[in-house]
Amino acid sequence: MVGSELAAPPLVSHDTFRRWVVPYAKELIQLVHSYDKKVIQHFHGQIYDLLPDFLDMSPDALHTIEAPPIGNCTLEQAFDIVGDRMTLVGNIQYDDFRSFTPEKMKQTVRSMRRRFAGKRLIISPTAGPFDPEPPPRLNENYHALLDGAFD
Repeated sequence: MVGSELAAPPLVSHDTFRRWVVPYAKELIQLVHSYDKKVIQHFHGQIYDLLPDFLDMSPDALHTIEAPPIGNCTLEQAFDIVGDRMTLVGNIQYDDFRSFTPEKMKQTVRSMRRRFAGKRLIISPTAGPFDPEPPPRLNENYHALLDGAFD
């Protein structure tokens, strides 16, 4: 499910987010769950203060957790709040796919696997790909992510 970032702080107040988004997303998520299906809620933005609201919505997973400087929440902070109540998805910044060497990408993924072993985490890019003609480094790093995840 996408779109909640369109009515979230700082564009609207936290109270407005709670009134405009939370009850409707919660109802839709409950409907999807009534068909024994899973929901991954997508959100870009300043998520730290909103994590309790996402817990109230009750998606099965939340994409994406973005650390500073793009977002305002590290995976450690997010897990402190959500515990094992939902799967977290993300945390590798899109710009890292453009700038890391493939070896650094593999090391980053391996480090995440060690740090969050046993946690409900899906390692994923925070966005993209959205380049119409992605540079070779970007593609190399998508392969490196997979290599680091499965070696």
